[in-house]
Amino acid sequence: MHWTDKALITTNAHSLLSVLLVSAYAMTVQAQELPDGTDTGPLVLEEVIVTARKREELLQDTPVSITAFSQEQLIVRGIANTRDLEQSVPGLSFSEQGNKAPAIFIRGVGQKEANAALDPGVGVYINSIYIPRTDSQLLDVMDTESIQVLRGPQGTLFGKNNTGGALLVSTVSPHTEGYEGQASTRLGNHGRADFKGAVNIPLVEDTLAARIGLNKTRRDGYMKSLFNGQNYGDEDRYGATARVLWTPTDTFSTDLFYYYSKIKENGGGLTCVLQNPEATFNTFTWPGFTEAGSFASRCEVAESESENDNLTLNAPTRFEIESQIFGITLNWQVGKFNLKSITAWSHQQDISIGDDSDGTDIPGVSTNGLPVTQALERSLNAGYGNFTLPDDEERNQYSQELQLTSTAFNDRLTYTTGLFYASERIDNTINGNLVGFNGYSYKADTETLIPKIIGTNSDLTNISYAAYIQGTYDVTDWYSFTLGTRYTNEKRERKATLYESDCEANIRDDLIKGARNLCAFDVLSLADPTDFYENPPAFMPIRLVEEYLTIEGNTIVADNGRVKKDEDWSKWTPTITNAFTVPDTVLADTPFDSSLIYFTYSKGFKSGGFEMKGLEIAQFEPEEVENYELGIKVDALNRRLRFNTAFYYMNYDDIQIRITEQGRSFADILLFIDNAGAATIKGFEMELTALPLPNIILNGNISYTDARYDSFIASDVDTGVIPPVQSTVDRSDENFAAIPKLTYSLSAMAILPTRLGAFAPRLSMYYRDELYTGLDATAWHPEFRDRATISDVTLWNFRLGYTPPDRENIQIFLYVDNLTNENYFQGGFSNTESLGAGSFALGEPRSYGIEATVSF
Repeated sequence: MHWTDKALITTNAHSLLSVLLVSAYAMTVQAQELPDGTDTGPLVLEEVIVTARKREELLQDTPVSITAFSQEQLIVRGIANTRDLEQSVPGLSFSEQGNKAPAIFIRGVGQKEANAALDPGVGVYINSIYIPRTDSQLLDVMDTESIQVLRGPQGTLFGKNNTGGALLVSTVSPHTEGYEGQASTRLGNHGRADFKGAVNIPLVEDTLAARIGLNKTRRDGYMKSLFNGQNYGDEDRYGATARVLWTPTDTFSTDLFYYYSKIKENGGGLTCVLQNPEATFNTFTWPGFTEAGSFASRCEVAESESENDNLTLNAPTRFEIESQIFGITLNWQVGKFNLKSITAWSHQQDISIGDDSDGTDIPGVSTNGLPVTQALERSLNAGYGNFTLPDDEERNQYSQELQLTSTAFNDRLTYTTGLFYASERIDNTINGNLVGFNGYSYKADTETLIPKIIGTNSDLTNISYAAYIQGTYDVTDWYSFTLGTRYTNEKRERKATLYESDCEANIRDDLIKGARNLCAFDVLSLADPTDFYENPPAFMPIRLVEEYLTIEGNTIVADNGRVKKDEDWSKWTPTITNAFTVPDTVLADTPFDSSLIYFTYSKGFKSGGFEMKGLEIAQFEPEEVENYELGIKVDALNRRLRFNTAFYYMNYDDIQIRITEQGRSFADILLFIDNAGAATIKGFEMELTALPLPNIILNGNISYTDARYDSFIASDVDTGVIPPVQSTVDRSDENFAAIPKLTYSLSAMAILPTRLGAFAPRLSMYYRDELYTGLDATAWHPEFRDRATISDVTLWNFRLGYTPPDRENIQIFLYVDNLTNENYFQGGFSNTESLGAGSFALGEPRSYGIEATVSF
């Protein structure tokens, strides 16, 4: 490896030493002779190998919109995890909701919620093993050989939940050629202290080898909570990878893979931005109420303090998860037939993910499982409740894929076919809505107020079957035709145990000592408020729901508080591609070295499912994406210029989107997934790499995404009247939430050989357009729209690479990210109707430090 980015720029001599010496000897465009007599030829762009169609192909010959990074490119760009790809890949964006789960979008399609019931819209794979949950998709660059980002629905070969695209991560494969390894560290401000290491171990000559990688990521955080003094924006992750490759014959191999990751951090940290002073929360008063202590006042204080990288949140905000993946890949080569079996098991445990959703220092709204669990514990410890405390959340997925690749008709037809099966079980996932502090009462000017809680404990089962086939036929030397299809069947089941605050008007005195005529606090309907304040209980009891529930108009009697729902969905997802390679005879007298033009029609499918809507199991339907794409890939100027672009038009139907709805009481803020009808997404992305001078490397990309709803009819509840009235509202004119319309990035790197060693300064710039954050219809109202929209931002980064003379195995980088120290929000959400505010996540301030890598 070398900071000159060997995978991006290479010479005809492929050794690391040759690249270094070319840099040191002025690097003219003409062929040069090294001291050992080797003719390197001119510096040119590499022919990158990709596996977007589950076989090895050249990037510029593959009719798919792809951005690919080698291990060397990841180092040069300072990409430490999958989130860092955002600034280098057009059309790729990450929605920040505060809990740090990497909600990935490509071309405006994805899923921003880290909910165990919801599938991602962008599939993430590590060594061909699918990662099913968004909160497990944050992967550190750990002994990583390459990362490929595939844009557009990948509904045939990858299939499962790839409506937006796919992100393919491959770790370095072991080999028997000898011991080798690498160690690196990164030290910087905010307590940054990272370490990575990897070693290759040959075990049996030409037959058996192993490789082990380790990673530790540590940072103290860049935001301080003024409520509890804790730092937010911290990082505390460690992980390991291991691979064992056994090749007993030339036609058979076994590849064992293990991945481990442990994340134990604070949440991202949210700050409150006041939007609607007339919202329910902002008009609520209580005995002893003062304006200074109101939610609106504290929200304004929280926003002003965020300008100094401070926070005022107070509820438990955590992002903790332990993940394991074990896979075994068997590969047989029989003549022209290559048969592959991929068997995998993934497991997640020790899961604790939650946010303080209101972003202020007063008890407010929480919409996660942490306070629900605490409320249950307090009720049980007091001897109240007809339930047992749920076990910790645990997830298991088993998958099996059989894949056959071969050729026919004198190798003019190349095809891949296969079968896929996955079974996933998620146990004890806790969800809930709570108003108050951690599930029990809080003080406000000496008056005790009682929170409202709705909680569920769910078990989910997801089973997937699929069969696929895709073939490419070379009709002529310059025209090929690709046809493929996939049949997918998905079955989903959810069982839920339901809890709520005990709002009965008459609670028996023996259940809670001293409590009489207790009712949950409800701004719309206070039951016996005199007695309520004269005899405030120490906490709010929780009970198991035993009444009937109404689900989609059908009355379902709960079995000891437990309800169940299941459904299955099936879909065909085809792909058709026409690809035209301009013949060399046509390009002979032009600046172009190669040119590919392709047109693709493809479809993507993401299964429906079930989510809790208060104490109701609400069903949402599958979403579908239909994509029309025109792509062009060009190499020119003796392979010193590469230009790739794609224009797309997508019909996006039954969009799974998180919305908020005010329930029929003050405390019932319902967050759930619904289908938004239909939308049209059109846009383009472009990538450019150029070598204008022998020692200058330029990169640039741009993405434009125009996403518009064609139909979005949502439910709405008017809490301004008693009893509240439920109706519908047309939200078709809203912008897509969390999707920037325009992004672009530019970078320039110079290679400067000197007697003191080789230096490589690299300056990069990234621009992200404004982001709309509304969850409810009120956020789009002209009066509040600007406050529900996050401003655009431009970020500058600088890296200086250095290699000492005669020590090409050592690389040193000095880096400064967010060079101008921009203060900005990187994402968030707005509950403008009920909360009356947005909860936004601060972006990272200026960070700087040093990285060092040693290869041996």
